[in-house]
Amino acid sequence: MKDKKELLEIAKKIESELSSSNSSFISDIVSFIIASKIEKNSKEEQLKRFLEFLWFCTKNPNVLGGGNTKKNGFKKFIEDYLKLKKENGNFILGNGDFSCLDIDDLFFVFAWAKRIVKSSR
Repeated sequence: MKDKKELLEIAKKIESELSSSNSSFISDIVSFIIASKIEKNSKEEQLKRFLEFLWFCTKNPNVLGGGNTKKNGFKKFIEDYLKLKKENGNFILGNGDFSCLDIDDLFFVFAWAKRIVKSSR
């Protein structure tokens, strides 16, 4: 697990990335992490399942509900900011801030990002 100070800085970067767009999908991302952690045993399986959720929702944004602004914001965030890719059947986060985080780190970052975004709106 990374240092909490570093993780908070990553959460703050998310807030600045979302400052001009709909950010309601952050709650969905947190829910995907929670569901992944409940469903799978090992941290690697949990991370893989979480990335599968993101991939599926990026390809099928209507499952998110909400308006087009939310769906387009989610897709842009996942593809352009997190840089989620699928290579040889494996999912990879291309953004260097996220590429080395485990599922617990991701939960910490997105849970704090949710709080930071909510308090800044």
